[in-house]
Amino acid sequence: MILTYLIFITSAASAIDYVFTGNGAWNNSANWQNGLMPPGSLSAGNTITITGTAINGSCFTWPNCAFALDFLGGNGGTITIAAGGSLDMRVGTQFSNSGNIIVNGTLNNYSEFEAYSTGFVTINNGGVFNHKANWIGNQGTITINNGGTFNNESTLTSPYNVLGNLIINVGGILNNSGTLNSSRITGGGSVGNSSTISGNPVFDVNITNNGTLAPGTSPGLVTINGNYTATSTSVHNFEVGGTATNQFDRLLVSGNVTLGGALNVSLINSFVPSSNHDLTIITGTISGTFATTNLPANYSVIYNTNSVVLRRFAAPLPVNFISFAGNKSNSGVFLKWRVDGEINVSHYEVEKASALGLFTKIGQLAANGSAEYRFTDPQQITKSFYRIKSVDIDGKHSYSVVVLINDGLSTTVLKAFQTPAKNLLIVQHEAANKSSLINIYTIDGRFVKAIVLKEKTQQTTIDITSLNAGSYLLVYKSDIEKMDVLRFVKQ
Repeated sequence: MILTYLIFITSAASAIDYVFTGNGAWNNSANWQNGLMPPGSLSAGNTITITGTAINGSCFTWPNCAFALDFLGGNGGTITIAAGGSLDMRVGTQFSNSGNIIVNGTLNNYSEFEAYSTGFVTINNGGVFNHKANWIGNQGTITINNGGTFNNESTLTSPYNVLGNLIINVGGILNNSGTLNSSRITGGGSVGNSSTISGNPVFDVNITNNGTLAPGTSPGLVTINGNYTATSTSVHNFEVGGTATNQFDRLLVSGNVTLGGALNVSLINSFVPSSNHDLTIITGTISGTFATTNLPANYSVIYNTNSVVLRRFAAPLPVNFISFAGNKSNSGVFLKWRVDGEINVSHYEVEKASALGLFTKIGQLAANGSAEYRFTDPQQITKSFYRIKSVDIDGKHSYSVVVLINDGLSTTVLKAFQTPAKNLLIVQHEAANKSSLINIYTIDGRFVKAIVLKEKTQQTTIDITSLNAGSYLLVYKSDIEKMDVLRFVKQ
């Protein structure tokens, strides 16, 4: 779009106050008090007061109308829109402000708005600024006072190296249905977003997000020195290009964070995760959770008191064993196991030991797509440990729980993996019933946490991120009389 500026300079010995009292076109002298119309540009010291309904320009969209020359908007003086008054700046009337604009009524701007460093826009109680054009460039200061409202439908940014000030004082409101990009907003008021917050903005206000929050420029940081509320319609698009803090999107909130809506995480810059890691993507006082999450493989969301962590953990023990049990029979020791999701499995190896840790292979069954497999060990030993090794076509493998056959009685051995553990502890146990649970205690017997187990499962993953480093006791209980205990170490 090419705009041609016409600047009419007035030289007056004293200040002139132009008053619009009518209803209609800006260039109709009958709408101006005493027929006195302002020139195309307002000089410093002069004022325009609008008490009626002023329309500057004739249409709303390019290229459907000619360029309007009624008032180019080169304001170096003061324009006041009185309570009850309104001003429409339509297409072709680029508003270039280096003076003062005071909005006590309504300002509807359909054209580009450009505020220079000496320009001030003040929206007072009852005042409404509706910005509906492509962009608003602010190098000056826009202030929304208590009871004032700024409805932004454009890209709220700045084409200048030095960003201007957007001040939302307590009681002032910015409703964004455009884009908040690379701006600083101060004042302690509130922002309601129904469109997009992007770039690396700093908000010294409270934010209610009904739209999309997408930090940075792949990646970046949104800082809120206030409270952040994500409603059910909110969407959070976070990008991860590495594990350093400047390689993934972050939201830093000094106050309360109320979560809701959706979290979408995508990998960028050809980043391929190769190790387990934690990425703190949100800080603040956390409450609530995301209703839906769309994450890369092996990632999960961890909700802590003061942070939301994106965690990558590639479990070393795929959960494909539903159950494994054994019992003594006349022909030997009878073993039976059930599996689920048998994909790309080559075969199952039966392993036996007289003591834990000394397993040897005693048999093998080819995978055949069955949900249940059986094997009999003809060699009867008073006390033997058994486990099943699942081997995939590509050579990867996983293990079932360990079963102890002792004098004909079968019990599942309580075991924990990833010890010493840092984030997650994988516990294998006998098939859980409705009353099964795991309690964790410090080594001196102080209770730490309880985990209710899913019925019929034989493997449980426990998040131990919040535990302090040291030794702990894990107690598995399935009924009043049965209890197994093991010790593990948290890094």
